[in-house]
Amino acid sequence: MQTKEWYGELAQVFRGAVDSGQPPAKAVERRFGLAKSTATRRISEARKLGILPSGHGHLEQRNPKALAVANALDVTYEDLVRAVHEHAGGDLRIARDAPNA
Repeated sequence: MQTKEWYGELAQVFRGAVDSGQPPAKAVERRFGLAKSTATRRISEARKLGILPSGHGHLEQRNPKALAVANALDVTYEDLVRAVHEHAGGDLRIARDAPNA
């Protein structure tokens, strides 16, 4: 097992990948030069230590387009998703040539 600080760095890499819509395990593999099985095991160990959430086995992948919209509006991704669920029932499609409301 690695040090707690090492797992903290792994968590930063993992979350950064999730935030940018990239596969987090692949980002961990690349950053630390690990084989896929080793990266998966280290991620599992980070979960057991409470450094990464356990949940359903992974952090929710963020939609890169929704993340870009959240950034453009200067709101958090979570606030944008919450508003879409509250006001659009979780499903929002916008036509390219939609007139301004």
